[in-house]
Amino acid sequence: MTKNKVIRNFEFDWEGLLADHIGDLSAAALARRLRAQWSWGKELDNFVDEMERFGTLIYRAED
Repeated sequence: MTKNKVIRNFEFDWEGLLADHIGDLSAAALARRLRAQWSWGKELDNFVDEMERFGTLIYRAED
């Protein structure tokens, strides 16, 4: 597995770190929100990668 794939699939345990400081319930709610943001960011990165590959294919087809 490449370093890039490891970084893309990485999920940080926000809940565990936050629970010690703000309590379990608050940490769970905030962690859900952070995971949703992280997930959306990864989806956007995947979309951009696919568009770059698509552009490369079109460029090659035109040559």
